[in-house]
Amino acid sequence: MNREKKILLEKLFSLFESRPSLLIVIHPDPDSIASAMAFRRLLLRKASKIQISYDEASKRLQNQAMIRLLKVPMTSIHQTRLSDFELIAVLDGQWNHFPALLDHKVNICIDHHPIAVEHPYQFADIRPHIGATSTILAEYLQLAKIQPSQPLATALCYGIKTDTDAFTRNMQKEDALAFAWLFPQADFYLFKSIDQVEMSARE
Repeated sequence: MNREKKILLEKLFSLFESRPSLLIVIHPDPDSIASAMAFRRLLLRKASKIQISYDEASKRLQNQAMIRLLKVPMTSIHQTRLSDFELIAVLDGQWNHFPALLDHKVNICIDHHPIAVEHPYQFADIRPHIGATSTILAEYLQLAKIQPSQPLATALCYGIKTDTDAFTRNMQKEDALAFAWLFPQADFYLFKSIDQVEMSARE
């Protein structure tokens, strides 16, 4: 299985042999934000430029707190000229989930939702059985032998925790292994600070 995943990662890296510019597009929720952070770190030395863009600004306090506390650089896709980027990636979602991309080719898709519409991606890793896209990105970091920073490990832990509904929904072995690898490297107090915003919003 690890060999198959390594081949998959090599296929992804092959798209960046000429150091193209990359636009990462997400819906700004915890799993998506963490995945975008991890994808940016994975390709930091392989792309000439990387930008993370969101389709709609999040109104949830939890998401806003995560972006603020983790200092995630993000811009609106509506203020982004797509033609400035050679590759477009969507994470934790698919081409048809982003209205701003419907007239554009999306080159890369990494997601854990069921395939809704086929699209000619150059690279796709879509695993509906996995609990969180953050898990897939954590696997990529491990395979690439990249040690995540504390903020990145914290974000990925929170992405897994959120999308598995505190480990009670669609929690798979892969999610548990990724969380176990990440949590010792995470900042527990930062994790708790983000989580407390969500708990306060529910009260």
